[in-house]
Amino acid sequence: MEKPAKEGRGRPVAVTLPVNLIVRGRKALVVGGGRVALRKAKVLVSLGVGVRVVALEACGELAALEGVEIERAAFDASDVESDLLAVFACTDDKRTNREVLEAARKAGVLAASADGNWIEGDFVSPAVARMEDTIVAVSTNGAECRTAKAVRDAIKGGFVAGAAQLIVYKCKNVPDLAVIAPLKGVEGCMLVDTCERCEVWMWAVWAEKLAEALRRLGADHLMQSPQETLRVLCGKNAKEHIARVMAGLDSTLKGEEAIVGQVREAMHRAEEEGYMCAGLRKCLDEAFLEQKKLRKNGERVEEIEDIAVRIAKGGVVAVFGTGMVGKRLVERLQRKEGIKKIYWAYHVNRIESADERVEVLQMKECLQKVHECDTIFVAMKLDEPLRMEADCLVVDFGKKACVVGAGENYIPLAELQRIGNRP
Repeated sequence: MEKPAKEGRGRPVAVTLPVNLIVRGRKALVVGGGRVALRKAKVLVSLGVGVRVVALEACGELAALEGVEIERAAFDASDVESDLLAVFACTDDKRTNREVLEAARKAGVLAASADGNWIEGDFVSPAVARMEDTIVAVSTNGAECRTAKAVRDAIKGGFVAGAAQLIVYKCKNVPDLAVIAPLKGVEGCMLVDTCERCEVWMWAVWAEKLAEALRRLGADHLMQSPQETLRVLCGKNAKEHIARVMAGLDSTLKGEEAIVGQVREAMHRAEEEGYMCAGLRKCLDEAFLEQKKLRKNGERVEEIEDIAVRIAKGGVVAVFGTGMVGKRLVERLQRKEGIKKIYWAYHVNRIESADERVEVLQMKECLQKVHECDTIFVAMKLDEPLRMEADCLVVDFGKKACVVGAGENYIPLAELQRIGNRP
């Protein structure tokens, strides 16, 4: 008789039997085309399993993955063939995932679901570490995935020389985490890319060997020389660095209040893409607590958006960008006296505003309005700078210039910093 699932830490727990499947010459079905499906497919392909993906849409990296057959279609029960090694339900629709499990059960094939339906499946994927011929798999029977990953990382750390530590990699251009993550010794990494900084935070072992690899890998990404821009921090120094960054104190730009939200977004992206690890997460959690103390005890600084809005002229204003900086600019402009009209330009994702003074436009449409403006703010990440022949005040928030052709009232990011630092 099947033992019933138990509740553990607010979620179900299933009694499981650890096994290692022999996968030689077998095939698997992955239903779904997002990041979770990509992670499953990568693991299966690396083990020599033939992978067939069924999804209406597949992310670019999954579609380009060698050894994967993509069928762009809705799931049908006939997709589950009886000779499959396993089926993985990885869609963002719970009903579809349940249908996948039911079809697999009727076909007599093992199946797992990546969402809350996992308890109805036949197996769960443990946290795995592969070290040459040694495989470590850790599971908490579904109770706490983070605990499983932390134990896995701790065990893995015992197999390598040296302790993991935080490495801060300062970059001029945005690097590819997919290139950095596989480097020997890297357990986890995340990219903090804002208008103020571009840094990769890594939790890694063998720091000196990794430093050499990074210097060879990305000399073109470094701001000056590798020796100056690649910093290895550990212990109190590591926590102090990221805590001061989150508190807006370790900045070349006066005031960086939005950095906490930006770090959280970077953490979320790293989690989704499979780059986060327990060591880096623990360091970040401690830094979040420390930055609150620093902000509470420290002197209140003027945020960069406040500086920009303070020097803005009244009348008509255009804001290019709907990210965090763009939103904060519009919020402050709505409270500023003398602002009659705000043109708010988006590049890809449209945003809505209830304020009748705010008109949301596509970027090209907004460019046609610049001749009406008294002040223009550009806080938008672009492959190529905007050509904006405007005599009005133009404030550029880009690390690299986002605007060309502006008149003598053009203010780049560095100049905005100097304005903020003036008494």
